[in-house]
Amino acid sequence: MYTRAIIIKSIVFITIFFILLNVFIIKNNPYLHEEIRYHTQIRNIAKSKAKYLILGDSQAAVIPKDYLNNDFYNMAFGSDGINEMYIKLLYALEHNHNIKAVLLNCSYNIFAESRKITNNKLFIKPFTPPHIYEQLYHEPYSKGILIDTITKYPPFNPNIYVFTRKKIFKIIKNIIQKPEYSLKQGEKSWANLPEGKRRELAEQRTKDTLTNIIIPEFVKTLKKTVALCKDKSIQIIGIRYPFSKDYMKAASNYNIKKVNGIIKKIPFDYFLNYENLCQDKKYFINQDHLSPYGLKLVVNRLFQDLRNLK
Repeated sequence: MYTRAIIIKSIVFITIFFILLNVFIIKNNPYLHEEIRYHTQIRNIAKSKAKYLILGDSQAAVIPKDYLNNDFYNMAFGSDGINEMYIKLLYALEHNHNIKAVLLNCSYNIFAESRKITNNKLFIKPFTPPHIYEQLYHEPYSKGILIDTITKYPPFNPNIYVFTRKKIFKIIKNIIQKPEYSLKQGEKSWANLPEGKRRELAEQRTKDTLTNIIIPEFVKTLKKTVALCKDKSIQIIGIRYPFSKDYMKAASNYNIKKVNGIIKKIPFDYFLNYENLCQDKKYFINQDHLSPYGLKLVVNRLFQDLRNLK
């Protein structure tokens, strides 16, 4: 009887501990916060009556919501590549029948190997048909019923610990190196940085994102994305956001002409190239992301161009 009481108390204790551990991880882990934000953004397309769907990475994701109107739904998210854009498009077209046009970000690293390194393929998995996930990411959708079930619980999800470890290492690296510039410092920092430092940061950025600049499977996915829009009688509009002069100079050391050559052969209905619209450093928060002022210029120009396309 005494042993039975101990077993019952132990089960209760373990259950309560497990619940509290789950709650603690959910409330405090950046991976889950990012995942929730990603999932919410995708699901909310079903509630939108937008005619224009924006797909892309952080260049488009940073556009403030109040710069757009109700005709636009911004589904762009930092680190999204063409695979994630294609999956989001599939989901959006299934759950929203108001979409008339898609604005797809065509940055110079759209086909680059760096696009393989993203947590977003994990975030988007629940919205992806298994056969499409396996085609795009070349890995099994399921690891077995038991493992899939267990890893749904935060304490047993290895992705949480990998993401957290990377965050911790990044914080430690920043403490040791004491970087002179970070994205959060915003437009003042980039405009005031010495020319040599801006050049150094732009060179590092292009090295990280433009090395091995053409992965053929990403080209195929872009073609599939465009073909899907054509099949649904939806306008597909390629768009390239501005880059700073520092970025463009550093990018010229890579085969961006080949990227442009491929893009030109893609049958977009229209292609809006804003890369030279505002290159001055005052319009940027870093080498390839616009400040609020720069974004306002681009959005105003976008509104004007879309009116002219009709």
